[in-house]
Amino acid sequence: MTVEILRTSLKLQMEPRFRFLYETGRLEELLDPNPKDVAEEILKRILESSKPTVTNIFSLSMFSGKTTAAVDFADLADKSGLQVIAVQPNSSLRHGELQKTQITTHKQKKYRTLPAILTDPNLRSVVEVAERIDREKQSSRPVLIIDEAMLYKENEANTQEAEEYVESIRQMGIDVITTGITRNFKTKPFVVMDHLVRASSRREKWENVQMTTQCAFCTERAKGTARYIFEDGQIRLAFEKDPDHLAGGDDKYAQVCVDVHRSFQLDK
Repeated sequence: MTVEILRTSLKLQMEPRFRFLYETGRLEELLDPNPKDVAEEILKRILESSKPTVTNIFSLSMFSGKTTAAVDFADLADKSGLQVIAVQPNSSLRHGELQKTQITTHKQKKYRTLPAILTDPNLRSVVEVAERIDREKQSSRPVLIIDEAMLYKENEANTQEAEEYVESIRQMGIDVITTGITRNFKTKPFVVMDHLVRASSRREKWENVQMTTQCAFCTERAKGTARYIFEDGQIRLAFEKDPDHLAGGDDKYAQVCVDVHRSFQLDK
């Protein structure tokens, strides 16, 4: 069977309402909270705070609306006169040339984008962008969006340093918004994003916003992401031994509840 036939067979296994919303590009209806509400709340927090802030927008699974919330925020911030700069690690690319100069949401009715700077997968390179913003400030409260923060893989060996990099940006007078998932497809932590979320409990002006969506195969909330492999005329879940990260969208992944619908399978 061709890959397209295999994908169609997988789609037929989806929970009926989920499949309908998927096919009509309306999966945002399953998100909780709504990305626009998240964007409005973050903007309000920034405007009302006397000091710069850090907001971690995170979820346990892909397709939970994190990047959509960031794009919504950028639209609102622009109307409020705030300077918004976005960055993403070069390992996050899933849409090829389309994504090299802009953050790109997973496709709904259409892709939504936000101009972005591509950085090395080390938050030190993001600090360098922030230092440039600080030198060339176009507003009194610039905002830096760090998309796909879990993929700053070079910081995994020293997550405390990653936390300090983000805090140093805040100390420059720049509000920071990070987006990312805290679990890989093996349901193990993406350690950088997981650490940043945990750090909010001990850092002044740090806050978390958790976003969720529905499992693709039942009505439970998603707690992880399944990775599917299409090969030799068959479709299977990825094995635990497979690489933690593989860039892709709904061509490779689906949000799952984990408890009933698994995110991976143990090696044979």
